[in-house]
Amino acid sequence: MSRKTKIYIRMTIAFTLIFVLIAAAILGAFWVKDYLYGSTSDLNDKTMQKSYVNALLCGVDKDGYRTDVLILAQMNLITNTINMVQIPRDTYVDINHIDKKINSAYGYNKEEQLFKEVSYILPGVEIDKYMLVNIKGFREIIDAIGGVEFDVPANLKYDDPYQDLHIDLNKGMQNLNGKKAEQLVRFRKDNDGNDIETLLGISRVDMQREFIYTAIDQILSVKNVLKVPKLISIATDNVTTNFTYDDIAKYAPMVLKIGIDSINIMSLPGEDRYEHAAWYFIHDRAATVQMIKEFFTPERDEISTQELAIRDQLIGEDSQTNDIPQGLVLENSFFNRFLTVDIIDGSNGSADIDDVVAKIEKYGFTVKKINDASTVNYAKSVVIAKKDNDSGAKIAKVLGMDHFTLNPDKGNGTSVTVIVGSDMKN
Repeated sequence: MSRKTKIYIRMTIAFTLIFVLIAAAILGAFWVKDYLYGSTSDLNDKTMQKSYVNALLCGVDKDGYRTDVLILAQMNLITNTINMVQIPRDTYVDINHIDKKINSAYGYNKEEQLFKEVSYILPGVEIDKYMLVNIKGFREIIDAIGGVEFDVPANLKYDDPYQDLHIDLNKGMQNLNGKKAEQLVRFRKDNDGNDIETLLGISRVDMQREFIYTAIDQILSVKNVLKVPKLISIATDNVTTNFTYDDIAKYAPMVLKIGIDSINIMSLPGEDRYEHAAWYFIHDRAATVQMIKEFFTPERDEISTQELAIRDQLIGEDSQTNDIPQGLVLENSFFNRFLTVDIIDGSNGSADIDDVVAKIEKYGFTVKKINDASTVNYAKSVVIAKKDNDSGAKIAKVLGMDHFTLNPDKGNGTSVTVIVGSDMKN
């Protein structure tokens, strides 16, 4: 693998994280604004719409002409999942009018040419939206929220004059400003060649994920509500997009409820080859078509706004996810009968609801009602408790889950609601 390719891979990972963070800031900011000042959306609207959104995430170089990172992200509104495919910047496209590399498409004729070439690489995939972002926005968002309190797991030192990258972070809890946060997410190995797993015993992805979740939690915290105008201003200055305010207000609650386990990131099939008198990434057409068929062709094309509203109201806007307390012991006692449960089948009939009921009743808990989510499907099961009194933790543990959702506004008439997803298939 060439040095240039290694640098590209590192930058792709970094930009992927930057997209997640900036998108969270944009969506979160607009979501808070919508919450504070009211929404104009009609939750009773039965209008049918596409059940998925295809968005092209573009990381632009410092000159603003070449898209050095291209990621096609498809958000499935029914299953609450996101599939992403990374398209190498040197991918050969024979309809390209300049150097036959896809990263020059934007500089030739902006998003029109870029959409055309991505659709050429990914046949049958129509691009609905795009977001063009630079790394400057990442640093500015971190600085705008006052930095991120993070426990750096080790002394991280690395210098690479080739890409003007210099990392100098000390171990321990500290406030990372934008520049230091960028160093953290881009760290791969130290000056002696030791990688993260050798140094820390954890993967680079785990460390980055922990930082991203910490940063997102802080961006969406109450103390940053008053910074919404600043965050929107940063997004406006550093992001070019055709997402409208209405789009963001509509999709924000959905995106913010998607867990990391429901995000699948893959790479375009193919290989680097010297062809056409230059080095290109030549994608494997047959493998790409198979990937599109498997991951980017939803079985259902439409969903109504009303159905989306029903799904979101079940979980609640102010819910939070909690881990099951360590040492929680399950036992069948007389008092368990007072913990009542209602079950909603959100698996489209693929789960064994009788088995779910049997597991819950085995410990003496009371299942009061069973309903069907109709056409609203869930990829992941959810346990929702009204009070933080171990009721949600107990039911989650019974079902073999490691977390539950706490929502004080839950109002289904029981202590706990279980939404059974397709992950509990027969």
